[in-house]
Amino acid sequence: MKSPFSLFSPLRILALLPVLAAAFLSPDPALALTCRSAADCYNQGLAADGAMRYREAGAFYSQGCAGNNALACTNLGFLFQQGKGVGEDLGKAAAYYQKGCQLGNAVGCVNLGLMYETGSGVKRSYRDAAGSYSRGCDLQNGNSCTNYGVLAEKGLGLRADPAVAAASYGLGCNLGNVTGCKNAGIIYLHGRGVPQDNQRARGFFVRGCAMKNGDCCSNLGYMYEKGLLKDKDLKAAWKYYQQGCSLGSDVGCRNLARRGTEKPKSSQGPLQELDLDDY
Repeated sequence: MKSPFSLFSPLRILALLPVLAAAFLSPDPALALTCRSAADCYNQGLAADGAMRYREAGAFYSQGCAGNNALACTNLGFLFQQGKGVGEDLGKAAAYYQKGCQLGNAVGCVNLGLMYETGSGVKRSYRDAAGSYSRGCDLQNGNSCTNYGVLAEKGLGLRADPAVAAASYGLGCNLGNVTGCKNAGIIYLHGRGVPQDNQRARGFFVRGCAMKNGDCCSNLGYMYEKGLLKDKDLKAAWKYYQQGCSLGSDVGCRNLARRGTEKPKSSQGPLQELDLDDY
């Protein structure tokens, strides 16, 4: 594992792409498949997949995977997981995700990790889930990094280490996973096993809010209203509550309701029962 963190976190995102292997498929000879290369097989499979010709897609992916095309393997795993064009078979799905992951496809890694974490088609193993997320994180998959952080924070499959969790959440956030932004902000806001740091928490919430995560916006409002960023700023708090509520955050809506619909003046006193979105 190249990075000191590598797994994933709460509010998981199952990124399933269409991708794996001739041994499990018996393509209809009438399909008369012709591929110039493994990559061509993948591309033709993707076109068939998009046209909902799933059996044909599976046959192309099978040939592509046999030629060690990572995307073909992962997408074939998805077809087996969903039972599209082939009989649903979670064990085969896991095998194809594993091959895709080994060949360098990060989505195969995160999907395999989720199967191990939930015991879907394989024996539940947090250790194997962590390993899959670690590989995906090394391949720059933000979902994998965030999920690794969850396991690291909870001590599932590896030694509990809040510092590793925080670093993993941060990396997930930097790679575009908004849950990583939210979790990193919360862990620094509360000082859960790491030095409490309001400015770092704010930075992660700002990034999450920019990615249109309503809870991150609402938590920024909370920090401004509580005066956790040097001085209280009720106008900024109202703005972020409103933004969070518009993005579907119940916390933002509740804090707005307690304040009322009128924009607060800087002289108004703080609310007594503010909500903070946690996990």
